[in-house]
Amino acid sequence: MPDGAGPGRAGSRSRRAFGAHRAFGALRVATLVWIVGVTLAILIAFPGLPGTVPVHFGLSGTADDCGPRATVFAPLAILVVLGCALFWASGDPKRVLKPDERSPERAERRARVACQTLVLTNAGVAVLLGGLLLSMTFGWTAAPLLLAGASLLLIAVGSGIWRTLRASMPHRTDSN
Repeated sequence: MPDGAGPGRAGSRSRRAFGAHRAFGALRVATLVWIVGVTLAILIAFPGLPGTVPVHFGLSGTADDCGPRATVFAPLAILVVLGCALFWASGDPKRVLKPDERSPERAERRARVACQTLVLTNAGVAVLLGGLLLSMTFGWTAAPLLLAGASLLLIAVGSGIWRTLRASMPHRTDSN
């Protein structure tokens, strides 16, 4: 089996999914650590929160509306569910795309790009929602993390579309 894949080699699929780009594997794990950290911070801080918390922020990142403190659970649930789903999906190319029997090399390239795009998307969502939750809970200004998360999402979507189109094109190393 290629790339050291075989029985008892659980991590081999992830290594193939990210190819030579180890940074994507590190970002994938760092995003999960961030999600767990934000979740723990919110759950630990929740009992001490006042009855109302900021729930809407203007363009400057300052709060301009308040709501009940239980409001933090909606974005927290989205962060945890979406973050874990994207983490799971980005771990194995077979979870993302069907194999292409006509051109296995092209299918491998598309799957690798799809997994990398999911990792970047997950990081953007995690930073965006994490920034929102931390500002709701601790009163921090939300603007820097919201801007970083939104930028990362735009980069993930834009580069993902471009790279998927390129990976779908025939390549000189394809067998067909």
